Amino acid sequence: MHDEALASKGEDEIVPMDLDLHKPLDIEYALERLKSSSQQFFVFNDKDSKMRVLYKRIDGKYGLY
Repeated sequence: MHDEALASKGEDEIVPMDLDLHKPLDIEYALERLKSSSQQFFVFNDKDSKMRVLYKRIDGKYGLY
């Protein structure tokens, strides 16, 4: 189904986003980037080239996958 067709039927709209994963980041640096943004989560590769997800929790803390 085409993107415009999904939007016109009133279904949930999925907006594709590009991930900037080419440079490994320290977890502390990723946390600072998340804190300074309005996003709910931040996807990055750590120093061991493992894909990680840092996210804002409802209780105001941060989670890390």
